[in-house]
Amino acid sequence: MRHAPSSVGPKLLFSTDGPNVIEHYDALLRELEGKADVVIFEPPGTGASEPSRGFDFTLPAFSRVCGEVLRHVGPRTLVFSCYLGFAGQQLAIEEPSLVTRLVMPQTPSWTDMRTWAEGVDPRRVVRTPFVGQALMALRRRSVAASWYRACTAEKRFREPFLPAANEAFAHGGCFCLASVMQGFERSPDPGSLALPIPTAVVWGPKDRTHR
Repeated sequence: MRHAPSSVGPKLLFSTDGPNVIEHYDALLRELEGKADVVIFEPPGTGASEPSRGFDFTLPAFSRVCGEVLRHVGPRTLVFSCYLGFAGQQLAIEEPSLVTRLVMPQTPSWTDMRTWAEGVDPRRVVRTPFVGQALMALRRRSVAASWYRACTAEKRFREPFLPAANEAFAHGGCFCLASVMQGFERSPDPGSLALPIPTAVVWGPKDRTHR
């Protein structure tokens, strides 16, 4: 976890989304210095946050962990991207006194996320227990490189990202994509939630990961 305190501005809680790690947020922290009180944390299976034994990577498990972080840092605007956007929605329902706003970069609908999983893993290799984990252990650098190619419009935008991810991998950093995909496949569909707080979904129009 990294905390850049400020006595002014909004209170923000960011979650990283593998292969992104805390170090990817250094430039953002510099931009927000003195303008916002920012906390960034790595959820289990990302970067230096090695999952504990028994963590099952389901949506309820991620919601519990994110809730623990939120209760520790106090009421915040959550900036939870991709799959963790669903955890943010659950927390907005379950912990309404602690979630002031919710921003979900690159969080699709639950149905679209399942469609995406079928598209990137049509043979169900990554979503096969043990096989998927072994594949990611061997190919996490190449998977990360293809990830950044898909979600950035121009090479100059992705250039700072891959070296930081590879540096994290070199020091034992996690990128448990297989476990995340398998865990969410076992998770119940959260359905349509009427959220009691201001909510925004942020998406780059040239992001090719989803239609």
